[in-house]
Amino acid sequence: MRNFCDSKQMATVIRNELAAKGVRLSRAESLEIIAKAFGSVDWNTLAAMIKRAEGVVGDAPEREPAASWPEVIQPFYKRHLTPEERRGQWGQLFDQARTLFEADTDATSDDVLELALRWLRLAHATTGGDRELRAKYSAAYTEALADPEVAPKLPLSRELLDWFAPALKRAAPLLAT
Repeated sequence: MRNFCDSKQMATVIRNELAAKGVRLSRAESLEIIAKAFGSVDWNTLAAMIKRAEGVVGDAPEREPAASWPEVIQPFYKRHLTPEERRGQWGQLFDQARTLFEADTDATSDDVLELALRWLRLAHATTGGDRELRAKYSAAYTEALADPEVAPKLPLSRELLDWFAPALKRAAPLLAT
């Protein structure tokens, strides 16, 4: 349940709901309405109460930084999505790569090339085509593979990635055309 510390989110909900009904409010107007709903004279008064309640002095928080949104949302994903749904497209690609690798499929086969094409398309979508970001993801996975405690828990092994690398190199120019 929300409380006055959630005032900004509540103001956004009110603003969006009223906009859907044809009533336009500015962000400031919606904040003022929420402030009055909580019995404050105005938004500035309520904002000061929120800062005090959250332990903020001036502009510096006195508490640990909040968790990132992927960490915060995990319990909700677990409640609403199956494990397969949470794994998404990457999980499906990892599964297919493992299946082909474990079946000792020729890395030059059309099946592996098709997987490499889908892999590169998803990598492009994930990084927005930013080569530097893609290199960072690669470096992070490479470092994780080098950690003997982490490597066995990863979805793809060094051996599988070595097997798959030629298909990725073969697929890259096909996407450019």
